[in-house]
Amino acid sequence: MVDMKVEEHFRSEYGSNSAEVIKTWLCARLDPGLPDSYKRLCREVVFRLPWGWDTDAEWAVTVDWDQNTRGYISVLREEKPAGGLATNYMIAVYPTLMDRLSDCACRWVFAHEFAYIRSGFRCGSIVIRGKPHTRVSGSTNRYEEGPPKNVQEDAADRIAMDWGFTSELTAFLAEYGS
Repeated sequence: MVDMKVEEHFRSEYGSNSAEVIKTWLCARLDPGLPDSYKRLCREVVFRLPWGWDTDAEWAVTVDWDQNTRGYISVLREEKPAGGLATNYMIAVYPTLMDRLSDCACRWVFAHEFAYIRSGFRCGSIVIRGKPHTRVSGSTNRYEEGPPKNVQEDAADRIAMDWGFTSELTAFLAEYGS
């Protein structure tokens, strides 16, 4: 189900073609190699998010078949280039772990990662002395420290819950680690 504000926005911008525009807009962000079940779940989550949640952010979802991952999904923030209008985010789905979760719990994981983007926190791409760091814009070898992981996780949780994904969180917590 598409959030009414999202649907209204696309309809006001694109008229009767809004459904096709929404489909094209989302398909351009989903890696063709992403399993169909994750495309569907991602679509279900994105269309429940409030209009404008990703202002100043460009994002795409891909799949990573890494067997030794420590997470269900990860998000990597690429800093804005000098004069850039948007921060780019790459979201990688790890089916090795995600396949263990119900659809409801998977929706929580997607919502949590989209909330990470909404938070705007600098999320670490490398760890230096146990702390996450992100590459400084325009530099290939300079990094700045991001906020502690627990601060980032708590913020993403709060945003996702504010978006109405509390039942999905309950499902995730019931399945986490099982």
